[in-house]
Amino acid sequence: AVPGRENEFRNLYSKIASFVNTGTGSSIYLSGVPGTGKTYTVKKTIESLLNKNPNMFLFAEINGFKLINLDDCYESLCDKLNITISPGSTALTTLQNFFTSKDSKKVVLLLDEIDVLLKHDAEKLYNLFVVAVGNNLNLSEQLDAKTNSRLGAMNIITFPPYSQQNLADILRHTLNEFIKNNKIYVEKSSGSIALFSSSASAKFADRHKFFFQLLKINFSEEAITFLSRSAATSTSDVRTAKGIGFAAIEMV
Repeated sequence: AVPGRENEFRNLYSKIASFVNTGTGSSIYLSGVPGTGKTYTVKKTIESLLNKNPNMFLFAEINGFKLINLDDCYESLCDKLNITISPGSTALTTLQNFFTSKDSKKVVLLLDEIDVLLKHDAEKLYNLFVVAVGNNLNLSEQLDAKTNSRLGAMNIITFPPYSQQNLADILRHTLNEFIKNNKIYVEKSSGSIALFSSSASAKFADRHKFFFQLLKINFSEEAITFLSRSAATSTSDVRTAKGIGFAAIEMV
């Protein structure tokens, strides 16, 4: 489950499962302001599907900020799928041959920050089978008629800003999980944080309890409410609220 994005998760899960089961390539666009859980929801959806059947499809992720145009995207996708581009051929032709091969596996591509690429090559988006993530709420205005037709109104999922309750639920879950899975130690002689880990270093501290003390941290409901209210009245960006929570732990 994805706290605060249960409906979007179910919707996305259903659409991807349908695309994969029917073998019909398509595209989904997730829109919303930054920090509303778009990319996280996609990754949790993919994780949930592949946990049920690891061979259901191949998954690749490409970030638009790291590319100049969609031609770079094709080359990056070939690389992530371990597809060799033959001398004299192009990445696009290679991908077309791959997807039309009878032995080809289904592929789900997460194309993050798609807004960046649309500034250059909106007309080439038609050749991709993608779960696209972007901040632009008016994507259709940047796309040609052919691409708009392929997306269709039913394949656009809008992520509204988080409510204060959404943010509180996410912070409560995230911070408690972080505290449970990590150990904070203080050096008894100085009172400073000596170790901040749950791996080998934590085991070392456990064996030397004369020098180190395990610090127990709990976030009160008042703290959760304060963080969630502050985030909700500004940007509703959950990443900012999480960052403040993690910073508070490190400053203890």
